[in-house]
Amino acid sequence: LYSDDITSSLIAAQTTFGIRVLGTTADGCLVKKSVDQTAANYSAFPSVAWDAEVYDTDSYHDTVTNNSRITIPAGANGKYGVLRFTANMTSVTASSQFLAELSKNGAQFNGLGSCFSRISAGVTEASINLMSAPVLLTTGDYFTVTLYNVDTSITVEAEKSAFSLEVLPSTLDGCLVYKSADQTTANYSAGASIAFNSELYDTQTLHDTGANTER
Repeated sequence: LYSDDITSSLIAAQTTFGIRVLGTTADGCLVKKSVDQTAANYSAFPSVAWDAEVYDTDSYHDTVTNNSRITIPAGANGKYGVLRFTANMTSVTASSQFLAELSKNGAQFNGLGSCFSRISAGVTEASINLMSAPVLLTTGDYFTVTLYNVDTSITVEAEKSAFSLEVLPSTLDGCLVYKSADQTTANYSAGASIAFNSELYDTQTLHDTGANTER
């Protein structure tokens, strides 16, 4: 952790650190860049390419062909998975903006992860982290992460950037709820809970689409 403010406060209830032990048999992949990507241009919001792998248990990724994609094989069909993306960029324009977003088959999807970050004045380095909700995996579907920054020549650091899929056990317990339509003219200036009127899945009646929909 770094901050140039020497009087910062860490909120105890919102500051945690832990490790999740998955066991001896992982299912999924963790892909990365083999070297720093210099003079990179992400001003047109392209997908990020990955030419190296830390692990890949079932040919989810190819380091050459369509190497921006994590593609679902038949063995993972019907399971659920969580996608994660992290990146550290240098040589960026101070006061500029970064946007990263996960997509499925080139489009947005319920449960996607996205992140928006504004770089402070005088700062030329940025980090982005995001993850999806547990989403249903279907044979042939592919996931990518797109990245945007107005600067046309940045560096994406290989050792601090990665894209991953964790395939969950076949018995999922939980829920994924969403809005059935865009909420326009929304006013959250006073702070309010967000309501969700639709469900992608709900295994234990954890959510109600008619009453207390924010819970």
